[in-house]
Amino acid sequence: MNELNRRAAAVAHGAITVINAIAAGLGSAIGVDLWTRAEVKLLPEEKYEYVISGFENTETKLIENCIRKIFEKYNIRNQGVKVVTYSNIPIGKGLKSSSAAANAVVLAAVKALGVGASDIEIIKIGVEAAIESKVTVTGAFDDAAASYFGGLVLTDNVKREIIFRKPFTDKVKVALFIPEFKPLTRTPETINKTKLIGGLIPHLVELVKKGLVEDAMSLNGFLYGACYNTPMDIVFKAFEAGAKGVSVSGTGPTIAALIDEDEVESLKKAWSSFKGEVKIVNINNSKASATVL
Repeated sequence: MNELNRRAAAVAHGAITVINAIAAGLGSAIGVDLWTRAEVKLLPEEKYEYVISGFENTETKLIENCIRKIFEKYNIRNQGVKVVTYSNIPIGKGLKSSSAAANAVVLAAVKALGVGASDIEIIKIGVEAAIESKVTVTGAFDDAAASYFGGLVLTDNVKREIIFRKPFTDKVKVALFIPEFKPLTRTPETINKTKLIGGLIPHLVELVKKGLVEDAMSLNGFLYGACYNTPMDIVFKAFEAGAKGVSVSGTGPTIAALIDEDEVESLKKAWSSFKGEVKIVNINNSKASATVL
């Protein structure tokens, strides 16, 4: 192995939901400029160390499974690894922190090993690792694709195929309301509710195909918000402030809104009466990237 390829780093980004894939296996998401960076150092002996910077006591099963799958796929033996991740994506808030982490770790490891892997192969390794780690219901192929490629994606999560992807306008801001609470989204009652809305999802897919992304996002917000008992006052306040599209992101609790820059202060004021954190971020249209260290 080339000594120059023994250390590498990669960056992948977060995303917000346009269409949640849980109900019908079809999903859509938009990249945002929150990020996760993974640094991979190959070791000469079979020794493994995984660190999530700032969250050293957090479960690292996802990172472990990513590395194990890469080593198995490329028949890597008598080799160890140290992986350190850094991120500004809130964990477990519906902003695709797991997808970004998986993409960054797999991409950095592939770069360090010097093996050939396509973009889709890299994404799918991370998706499989996420399923095994039980950090996703659907495999989150839509989230992973938006995290890796940036921009807007529409995917078939069952077939793990990208229906289309393209840049999304960067003339809007993304406002995120991150409540203090975390709703229960995997109860038998909630799972049954998501099954009942499955027949409506193809209509949202058609809206995305027609370019009516904000409409699809908002309808997704009402459908899944009802399933997850999302406080809809937060959603309506965003619309009152001028938001173009508003939805619960993933299974929540974050509520994401697409809004013009000159309406941001109005929205921040509208959300100030609710308990939670408000973040304003940009659209990300950039693909995940890796460098040899």
